[in-house]
Amino acid sequence: MLIIQRMYIKEFLKTLLILTFGISVVFSIIGIIDKIDDFMPHKPEFSLLIKYTLFSIPRYIHYLLPMAILLSGLFIFSQAIKRKEIVVIKAASGKLKRILAPFVVMGLMITLFAFSLGEIIVPASSKKIHAIKNKIMKKGKAAAFKEGTLYMRGRDGSVVRISLFLPDKNISKEVSIFKFDADGLKERIDAEIAEWEGSAWKLKEVTVYDIAAGTTKILKEKAYEGIESPKIFQEDVWKVEEMTMPELIKYQRRLTEAGFKNI
Repeated sequence: MLIIQRMYIKEFLKTLLILTFGISVVFSIIGIIDKIDDFMPHKPEFSLLIKYTLFSIPRYIHYLLPMAILLSGLFIFSQAIKRKEIVVIKAASGKLKRILAPFVVMGLMITLFAFSLGEIIVPASSKKIHAIKNKIMKKGKAAAFKEGTLYMRGRDGSVVRISLFLPDKNISKEVSIFKFDADGLKERIDAEIAEWEGSAWKLKEVTVYDIAAGTTKILKEKAYEGIESPKIFQEDVWKVEEMTMPELIKYQRRLTEAGFKNI
């Protein structure tokens, strides 16, 4: 590698790091300041606020990396043109392709880093942010969420499984409700669709299994107030940017199977 190549790469990486990490830290601090009014009534520990800020940084790095690469490249080579370095290289029979070749390799490496960042680090840090936020606001986790499926405790103590929940529509698909007594499972309610109607869920295409009596009842619709409002557990639902690629593919497949092809 030529000395001038090493110089350009060193300057490029230095500028890239300053832009990416510097702006990411600033945005993370702005983010915690924006949330401070919600957090302060709960008197959070200072260490939790620091962790919230630090775990926000990877997400901003992922967002800012493409722009930072472009600006770093423009800055380095505009300075080279301003100092007439490009003219000198050409006058010395140097080839720009050879000068720029290491940047192609470095671009591929940065692309792999960005992919790994978005697929591994950002989803993990986003989940940490949710956990810290719940801890600061002293909220228990309303629901467990995995690959589109929600598991939660109902108001009446029942266990609820929602195979697919669409937060923007407040619609649930393939809902199962398990009711227990001292002897074990006493009733199971299955519904193809559940829609939130302001104060209760309306279950559609319902099958009620009375375990104790050994009977089955099929209903067209059934109002059910035992499941919490979607506002209670909506924050625990992962957003698209919080899912890894395998999780996103599985979630999209489930949406398609449920008939939501354009979401």
